[in-house]
Amino acid sequence: MHSLLIKSVTICLLLCRLSVSGICSSAFAATHNTFPAVQVTGSVVDQSMRLFGTNLIQNEGDDTGDGEEAKPVVEIVTDEQLDAGYLDEWFNGSVLVGDSLSAGFSGYVQNERYLKHPCLGDMKIVSASALTLKKAMECEQKIRNRELKYRTRYMTICEVIEATETNRLFINLGVSDVRWYTPEQFIEAYDTLIEIVKTSYPDIEIYIHSIVPMIESYAKSVNVTAEQNMEINEWLKAYCEEKGYGYIEIADPVRDENGYLARDCSASDYRFHLNKKGKEFWVRSLREAARQAYYDGKWSPSNGQ
Repeated sequence: MHSLLIKSVTICLLLCRLSVSGICSSAFAATHNTFPAVQVTGSVVDQSMRLFGTNLIQNEGDDTGDGEEAKPVVEIVTDEQLDAGYLDEWFNGSVLVGDSLSAGFSGYVQNERYLKHPCLGDMKIVSASALTLKKAMECEQKIRNRELKYRTRYMTICEVIEATETNRLFINLGVSDVRWYTPEQFIEAYDTLIEIVKTSYPDIEIYIHSIVPMIESYAKSVNVTAEQNMEINEWLKAYCEEKGYGYIEIADPVRDENGYLARDCSASDYRFHLNKKGKEFWVRSLREAARQAYYDGKWSPSNGQ
């Protein structure tokens, strides 16, 4: 009876904590043009079970009553902690490869680190300004010269993986390919690229970025609509879910009301590159992946969480 009372009180406290967290996340989404911090579905009880494991209150070393060891309690990471870099060690040893968008993002990240602001651990960003999904695929197939430059050498993605010894790869490619590929062709190209990588590195974790929208005027000049961008991203997200790859949502937070790149998130070239505000959304999107991996029990930070 005493144990049942403790369980009831603890569950009530957890549900209250989740309710407060949901309110804070909704407020952040409303003021920052982005998504809630914890994207979970179902009832509050279901959310509790997902965030805190199958057993909500058992102490470490107890079992669940059916012979299985209880999952540890997971502490909620607040938006403030996330933005302060609380989970940034998850990015240590990881690599992001991409095009000119990633080149601009690299400059932002390096500047933040220079200012002593935590920014994505020691993640390395390797880019090539004119790199498209098609070119990257052909580089891996050895029918095109290497374009990614890491230190003093030009490399393929597989060679970057070997040189950095990473086990977690983020890919940001395809913004220019949208004008040439149907959704089916786009996914086929991505799948070809990743299958080459996975053949050589079967255990590497893959995270694919959504495709950033273009400024409306530029999009119209190259015959790309907001609907095309959103459709390809829908296909890309479904592909990641099917294959078990991570999906980094950087497109939706920077869209305007018409689905194009918002001008207050655009760099001065008014094409598809991001300014400081847009890059801040990008950092948050990557950190959301770290938080989700933590909630899913895939890792635990060493800073006392």
